[in-house]
Amino acid sequence: RREISDLSAQIMRLNEMQALSDDARRVLNRTRERELLRKAIEEDIASEDWDAAMVLVNELAERFGYRVDAEEFRERIETARFQTVDRRVIEAVGSVDRLITQLRWEEAFGEAGRVTRLYPDSPRVEGLRHRVEHARSRHKMDLERRFLHAAQGEQHDEALALVKELDAYLTEDEAEPFREVAGGVIGNARENPGGQFKLAGQDRAVGGAADEGHRG
Repeated sequence: RREISDLSAQIMRLNEMQALSDDARRVLNRTRERELLRKAIEEDIASEDWDAAMVLVNELAERFGYRVDAEEFRERIETARFQTVDRRVIEAVGSVDRLITQLRWEEAFGEAGRVTRLYPDSPRVEGLRHRVEHARSRHKMDLERRFLHAAQGEQHDEALALVKELDAYLTEDEAEPFREVAGGVIGNARENPGGQFKLAGQDRAVGGAADEGHRG
């Protein structure tokens, strides 16, 4: 009985549709199409497919004439796009900062370049590679300061550890001012029986400071 009742209801709706004028059917169809279009736009927004959503919004305005609806969707899309992209930029910049903290300079430079290419319009990425370079320079200067301080204070173990780390940051020309100091540190440490074992692994320091120590 229920199936018969449902069938009868469908037949009645069909008869009603047939009785409608062409204009009335077009209005009903436009309403349904509008709702389908709005639903599709909502789905694109939810999936963060901004470009596809904008295409449908233009369709909503130009084809169906729902310009107020279209403008509301445009504002929503632009706001959501900005917030999403900004969140991703913040996360990406944070990854660069973590690499800086870990002193992983090559990876930090690479990540800074990638982030800058991905989000060229974001003000958050301006000068990102410079930030990495500046952090590296500050760390290098700190190593130099600490090395000289340790050498002057005859803290030989600390000075040797620092000169080995500093070696990775200096060019041959930059290393020149440190050669004599490093040679003195190595010579003093060699005279100290406790430091001789550690010197065995000190193959190179500040672009050849170890050789200076041997010649001294």
